[in-house]
Amino acid sequence: MILTKALLHGAATKHNGFTKAQLLALGIQWPPKKGWLKSLVGKDVPLESWNQFLRMSSTSQRAIKTYRMNRELVYKQNNLCKS
Repeated sequence: MILTKALLHGAATKHNGFTKAQLLALGIQWPPKKGWLKSLVGKDVPLESWNQFLRMSSTSQRAIKTYRMNRELVYKQNNLCKS
């Protein structure tokens, strides 16, 4: 699954942050270093890592809604990368 800024922000906490558990699920060390978000955008992560990231979100329902809204875009991106 290729991460986008919209997908990541859709899974942010109600204070527009991220939990330690979320970042660890995507391989980001705690505490995160400057530029960690930019390093994730465009990264291809296993679907299980993404699902774990969503489960660790305090706003997982919002994250799931954002994921569904962007699913078609993500699908298109993944297919373009394979071409």
